[in-house]
Amino acid sequence: MAYCKSITFGDSQWGNLIQLSQTSSFFQQQSWLQIWMKNFPIEYEIVGIIEDEKLIGIAPISISGEQVSILGTTPILGKEQVCDFGDIVCLPQKEDLVWKSLREYLSKKYGGKTFLIRFIKESSPSFPILKSISSNATIVETSPYISLPTSWEEYLEMLEKKDRHELKRKLRRLETANYRVYRADPIEENNRQFISLMKQSAPEKARFMTGPMERYFIDILTQIGTDQLMLWFMDINSHPVAGVIAFKYKGEMLLYNSGMNLAYKHLSVGLITKTLLIKYSIELGIKTFDFFQGNEHYKYDLGAKDNNLYQFTITL
Repeated sequence: MAYCKSITFGDSQWGNLIQLSQTSSFFQQQSWLQIWMKNFPIEYEIVGIIEDEKLIGIAPISISGEQVSILGTTPILGKEQVCDFGDIVCLPQKEDLVWKSLREYLSKKYGGKTFLIRFIKESSPSFPILKSISSNATIVETSPYISLPTSWEEYLEMLEKKDRHELKRKLRRLETANYRVYRADPIEENNRQFISLMKQSAPEKARFMTGPMERYFIDILTQIGTDQLMLWFMDINSHPVAGVIAFKYKGEMLLYNSGMNLAYKHLSVGLITKTLLIKYSIELGIKTFDFFQGNEHYKYDLGAKDNNLYQFTITL
């Protein structure tokens, strides 16, 4: 028999549980959720699921009006989305019990509200469970990913012939420039440089990077540990022309956001910066490179395959 109770962000078992969990993502970690809550406060509850006096699952949820959601998955600042995956934290083989216990608990406490569960990966153990209890599973996004081989040469051979030739052509063209790619420390100068590159890269990114959003990104850069945070730049003639924020998480490299100086667009600096991060990931022994939400064409040119993200609605 399992039961639920409220727990706090300080629960010391959270980190251990998330390492074992096959459902949780980067966005169910305490570190990211606390940054999100600091910048975009909302009514919330951290639900712990207990069996035989042992914590077997954690479900961070938010409550807004008549809607209950996975914490972090709701739009912020009116319409923006900064969380790519939603799910629970759960011991393997306990997913069904955790979802059942959570649903019963939420129905008693928030009866009559709607439980809107966003961004469940098709590959998550939660997916078949939620599909069995919700009749309205809807694909809402995709998160393209690459299963990485053990060498750069193998990776290039994985690509479609035309994509491989085009990528090699762009790499050769860039070799005529005095460029380098490197991992940078998340110090103030580098953090501000990344924000600047994001704003420069497209009008929609400049609009996206409002004051509150900029503060959120600075918190990401300064508060996510360097064991997970990857701040990756390309310089040409010692001048930063493209940058990427990515996260290392349980054998994966997760591409969170990027920016570039449009004056160097003719050299494909944005694409090549990401490509060389893929190369670096292979050298690190990373198994999966995830581009996060969005079906931009370049992801498939670089060999990505879709992992559909679903939304489920349950009346409590």
